[in-house]
Amino acid sequence: MLCLAALCALVFASCKSSPRTVEGRTVIADVDPIETASVTIQLLNFLGTAVEPTVLTVSFAPRTDEALLQFKMGGNTYYLYMPENVRALVRDAAVRYNEDFAALNLDRDLSQRKSEKIYGEAEGSYMRWGLGRLAMNGEGYPKIGVGYRFEGKSPYFVITVYSAENPGYKSNWSNIEKSIKYAIYMNKAQSLALADALREENLMKALDTLPVVPYADPATYEDDYAGTGAAAEPEAEAEPEDSADAYGA
Repeated sequence: MLCLAALCALVFASCKSSPRTVEGRTVIADVDPIETASVTIQLLNFLGTAVEPTVLTVSFAPRTDEALLQFKMGGNTYYLYMPENVRALVRDAAVRYNEDFAALNLDRDLSQRKSEKIYGEAEGSYMRWGLGRLAMNGEGYPKIGVGYRFEGKSPYFVITVYSAENPGYKSNWSNIEKSIKYAIYMNKAQSLALADALREENLMKALDTLPVVPYADPATYEDDYAGTGAAAEPEAEAEPEDSADAYGA
């Protein structure tokens, strides 16, 4: 039984190490995600009694036109892929949160269930998590809610990632039926920093780091090839690299 579980984990790791693609979505560049920014965020501690800082990295995934948010939580690394509709929701919500904060419009008496999604919800995200890229525990397509939560006296901007079914549970490569619900907390400056990192122009800057490959005209290539009398050995392709605010004070 143990051997079977190990084999399933090995097969899953192999599958999840392959490039992610989304049918019908434009491939901007056939390269792995490129890191573009890092933002300090807060996550609830193990006991759920306080928020603690950690680092979230933002990458651009050109194959699927997604922003990839990566961070560690509870011993696992989470990879949260955001398409444009989710990115736009987060950007707009960060601005609204900062405006509401300044105007003292954030309601301490509003239930958390309402406040955590007061700026909207969106579907379309993809998430996977595990000990690392080659040791994934599960995946899913969670709904995202954006709003705020009070922790102590401070209202934090929050991105809530709701629980989602793990397809691997039904296909027996994972014993985790669903992902957990969790929230990413940010203060005012952090929320704006993330919004800025999710702007299209800033994500697209990642493409500036790619080498420029000269275009070879097919006819010219054929002529050159015909003149050599033998096909040249193709060069091996290089593997892509992985790449409390006081309130009312």
